[in-house]
Amino acid sequence: EQRLADDSQCPVNRLELGNLALAWATSPHAPSDIHHGPEGDSLLVGHAIGDHGPLRAQDLLPAAGKPAVEPTGGYFLSIRRTAMGEVSVEVDLLGLFPVYYTELGKTLLAGSSGDLFRAYPLYEANLDLEGLAGILLTNGLVTNRTALRGVRRLEVGHRLVRLATGRVSEQPACRVRVEPALPESEAETIRPGGQQALLDALRRHQPSGTRAALLLSGGLDSRLLAGCLGQLDLPFTAVTLGAATDFEARAASRVAEALDAPFVLASAEPSVEQFAATARRVARQEHLSNGFASLDARVSAEAAGKVSPLFWSGILLDDIMGGYAIRFACTDGGA
Repeated sequence: EQRLADDSQCPVNRLELGNLALAWATSPHAPSDIHHGPEGDSLLVGHAIGDHGPLRAQDLLPAAGKPAVEPTGGYFLSIRRTAMGEVSVEVDLLGLFPVYYTELGKTLLAGSSGDLFRAYPLYEANLDLEGLAGILLTNGLVTNRTALRGVRRLEVGHRLVRLATGRVSEQPACRVRVEPALPESEAETIRPGGQQALLDALRRHQPSGTRAALLLSGGLDSRLLAGCLGQLDLPFTAVTLGAATDFEARAASRVAEALDAPFVLASAEPSVEQFAATARRVARQEHLSNGFASLDARVSAEAAGKVSPLFWSGILLDDIMGGYAIRFACTDGGA
């Protein structure tokens, strides 16, 4: 709990349910929900969205003859334990919420960072040289192998399951259907459908009761999001990092003006000490498995968080199309 508190700088929650012990830290803006019932127990952290709207922890368990509702959107972590003693850990469809795990005899450790396992008294941290080599060569995890021996990251599109017998496995949760490449002429015919799918996804993920911020650099990704939000009449406040003389600030302010959106220029940069502290925290939590790419994202998120508890961002478009989550849409042969 102390390591969680030090790393997250957020309040820590703790819950023990028989042989299942949970500890999690969330900011005041991050939703979390717990459910206890005869059908089982569940913890939901973050925003999980089903086909008919936001989900609660109890929706993730079967009840009264009805099957559990499976999330189809959002950014979340869920932990479920059925009445039969089966425990499962699941995250968003693209696997962007990180889950690492290792087995110590009959004990399963799972967490958002492998570094947290060092707080468990029976865990001994050892360097995995081949895992480290993969990180240094690719700025990512090769076959989900980390720099810690015996610690893996949960595969995209899978859930982590521990049966009542103690057997642990990764089980497929969802899979993107891979289509062959289309000729340019056919690609043009499906473009309107792709645009509508993006608009539908934005509408489904619009938070209720709050005006979200938008990280707006004036570049292609954030400009696309701004235009779509404007088309859907979803209110937002544009946030840009930098000085008023920067090209990004000039471009972003014009986009915000064209869409009649409030514009905030976050020109205050973190001090050297603050930046170094954040870098150390990123290195410790991720063990460089994302290089230092998430360092900029954390600084940007802090700036947006001062404007609204929730914000839109086009940054993850790069992660989905070309980063870690690209394997979610790849066949075993790499197509």
